[in-house]
Amino acid sequence: MTGQPHDDESWWGLTPRGFEQCLWLRRTLPELVDPAPAVRTSQYRRSQDTATLALPGLPSEMTAALNEQHYGDATYMTKRELFATYPEGADDMICGPS
Repeated sequence: MTGQPHDDESWWGLTPRGFEQCLWLRRTLPELVDPAPAVRTSQYRRSQDTATLALPGLPSEMTAALNEQHYGDATYMTKRELFATYPEGADDMICGPS
């Protein structure tokens, strides 16, 4: 599979970068996993699209347990933004801000 994800609207859950990452994953995974791994996805479309592209032909199980967590205003912040806004959490930082 080549081209851009939006050439075929069935992959609209992925960004162009995400689509390319799935193609890389499809080439790489056979060296890393069993021939028939258990595939689980979140309920998000991009997660399901990733599984379908990266592991074609394998059944997948969708589970809410893998859904992203939301943290109010902090949900979409980078580490740098998070620690600038909430400096008291900087002591908990394990790696440098992104």
